[in-house]
Amino acid sequence: MTLKITRSLFVAAALAISFSPPAAADFGVVGAGATSCSTWIGWLKADNMPMYHATGEWVVGFISGFNAAIDILRNDPSDHETNIAKPVGGLELLAWARDWCVANPAENVSGAAQGLVKYLIKGIR
Repeated sequence: MTLKITRSLFVAAALAISFSPPAAADFGVVGAGATSCSTWIGWLKADNMPMYHATGEWVVGFISGFNAAIDILRNDPSDHETNIAKPVGGLELLAWARDWCVANPAENVSGAAQGLVKYLIKGIR
């Protein structure tokens, strides 16, 4: 199921990017991934769905970017089916990241995305 993108979602994404705290990750985090888990979960609790979903879309995009990177690094033109989240939809990815952030409120959303990648990789082995 895809999430309907609205004008308010784009505005929320722009706000999330512009007000994101610096990332604590080992790699360069840009955009909403630098948002703290406590802020992201706070938006959900406050029913600020545009901000919550804009940041959640960053998580889903992180998974897509990971898939693209693996496909590029493999350099195998015969295999373009790289998708570590294949059996899972966007809402399930979002739920996993949300639960991770609830358990780790001092971390950033990028930590949830990294944890999700590790979880999904274990599931395909």
